Amino acid sequence: YSTAISKTLIKQLQNYDPFNKLQSTQIFILTATNDELRNVLHQACQDGDTDLFNFLIDKSISFNVQSATVNQRDFMGQTPLYLLCEKGFRMKNEKRSRKEILKRLIQEKAEWTFVCPSISYTPLHWLGYWNDISSIHLLFETFD
Repeated sequence: YSTAISKTLIKQLQNYDPFNKLQSTQIFILTATNDELRNVLHQACQDGDTDLFNFLIDKSISFNVQSATVNQRDFMGQTPLYLLCEKGFRMKNEKRSRKEILKRLIQEKAEWTFVCPSISYTPLHWLGYWNDISSIHLLFETFD
């Protein structure tokens, strides 16, 4: 998905009415994948788009499909959390966005200890590569 397509799909979700018969269409928008098996949550994480990410998670929770979207693997075995950690954010505000999204993904039970089969890296490897110490600490806090 491109960011423009993702935002267009989100506009359709904003009109959510729990009694509306279009609910199945809205669920489809959240769980649909492109030819790389990525959903809109993958794109939000890859872009570090906090607003879009939070909106998608809130909608996923309201439809009870958050576990399906949070841990969806693409054709290379990458989850939204993996893509978030793989991306190198250079600016301080980008690192803050990553940390905020990472916190929420952990709350939603996103898997982070798996090894990506295509390159044998975990999300933790990428955080170490990018020297994102605060995000590494955040992951290890989940064991407390």
